[in-house]
Amino acid sequence: MMTERIEISFSKTKLVFGLTVLLSIVILIIAMFLFMSGLTSVEKGIMALGGLLALLGMVVIIKKMFDKTPAIIIDRDGIIDNTKKRSAGLIEWADISHISISQAGVLRVLLIHLHSPEKYLKRLDACNAQNLMQDYDLFGTPFAIQSSIIKISLGDLEALLNTTLERNR
Repeated sequence: MMTERIEISFSKTKLVFGLTVLLSIVILIIAMFLFMSGLTSVEKGIMALGGLLALLGMVVIIKKMFDKTPAIIIDRDGIIDNTKKRSAGLIEWADISHISISQAGVLRVLLIHLHSPEKYLKRLDACNAQNLMQDYDLFGTPFAIQSSIIKISLGDLEALLNTTLERNR
């Protein structure tokens, strides 16, 4: 049985990079509004929506940069994934069937497959459960961890979790 607690933090470098990309998008959209003539209302609306989504992403990243909560907590009871706003809390080792890495386009994610994902989806409000269901539809599990914001590679995280899973079953 595992006795220690492992905390994996958010990668400040990766968060700053994401913030820079989103800021660049906002600046580009503002420049397009100012210097491009003849934009239709639909084009302006799409650009405004893109700008608002980029700003929302920036707010989320800034919050994560100052949040002291670990991105992932691994202990003898299970895994707590705080990488997303919609954490379902502790995922118990006994409920995990297997752990794998998958890729959808350029996005690589670590997948935590459960025997009964419904148990964890019931913990969330309807909006957050719906967001996790998008991961479920895409990857076959509602629990997908992206490497883009954590201080560990997906391969190392997968090895750590699989070893810990075997020790704690």
